[in-house]
Amino acid sequence: MEPRKIQRVGKSTLTVSLPSDWAKQYGIEKGDHVYLSEMGNGAVTVYPDVSGAVPTQTVTVDASSLSPVTLERAVVGGYVLGRDKITVEDTDGLGDDDIGALYDAESQLIGAGIVEEGPEKVVIRCSLSADSFSVGELLTRLNSTAETMRHEAVNSLLEDDASLAERAAKREKQANKVFVLLLRLILTAQQNPMLVERIGLDSSLHLIGTRASAKSLERLADYAHDMSDCSTELLEAGWYPDEELDREISELVETTDEVCGKALESLKQGDMSAAEDARYAFTESKETQERIMTRLFEKETDPKSLTTVNRMLSALVESSKEAIEIAEVGSNRALETAGENVEL
Repeated sequence: MEPRKIQRVGKSTLTVSLPSDWAKQYGIEKGDHVYLSEMGNGAVTVYPDVSGAVPTQTVTVDASSLSPVTLERAVVGGYVLGRDKITVEDTDGLGDDDIGALYDAESQLIGAGIVEEGPEKVVIRCSLSADSFSVGELLTRLNSTAETMRHEAVNSLLEDDASLAERAAKREKQANKVFVLLLRLILTAQQNPMLVERIGLDSSLHLIGTRASAKSLERLADYAHDMSDCSTELLEAGWYPDEELDREISELVETTDEVCGKALESLKQGDMSAAEDARYAFTESKETQERIMTRLFEKETDPKSLTTVNRMLSALVESSKEAIEIAEVGSNRALETAGENVEL
């Protein structure tokens, strides 16, 4: 940290000089504009005026010593870090498994595709600008996808329709793609805070909480996938819920939908009440699960099916728990607005 002396210009204006190397790097001259952003705790960050432009970022991956799994992760990681052009090279030639890994990676990336392919080199380019989507709309998309998956997974069992469970399981790939895109936006904005407002956030202080909430929403889709697997297993075993269990599971799904929706709204608007609602819903869901399983243990004789039903109910309960995490970030933002606290 370099100290700078504050100087007075005129009767009321205080100024501080900018480092000459920094000004030269960004081509800043007398009369140009810079932007100031309050970061909390008295900190102020200075940004150059880049006129809305985001420089193209590239990376080259040497695939010669990487396994196909690691190669796939490297490409997805480059995308998440905001790279617009990812070049994969191997002077000894890319094998079939390597090419397969690259196509698997491509299938996980929204707005990116292979634009050049040769024996020794493959180029993947992302055509999205950093602010093509807002964080808010992607969070909503992630939540709605998980909600749809939950309904399909449960209705598959209640309606004896295995195709609904299969459809829910397939949707998880789309949820993962949205999550990866969210990470790209968030990490790009961390590297270039000029983008924070352009992706729909009020402050760079919100980046960390938004990332944590995006992960919670992605886990909602994971839980819904687990539920679809449970439905498939129960249908294959010929196990069907009675009328009472049908009603209780449907109510649990509705409660989960409602509390997750409220938690997401609290994240966007800053609201303290949603966190308490989420904690209450989690407690109620847990008690409902225990009540259902106690009754089933008294009447059912197939231990495998009982275990599967419990897994499905646990997935719903854990979904409510994720809503608590999201709503607590919203509570922090409400406190920040009130000037009592900031989200860290």
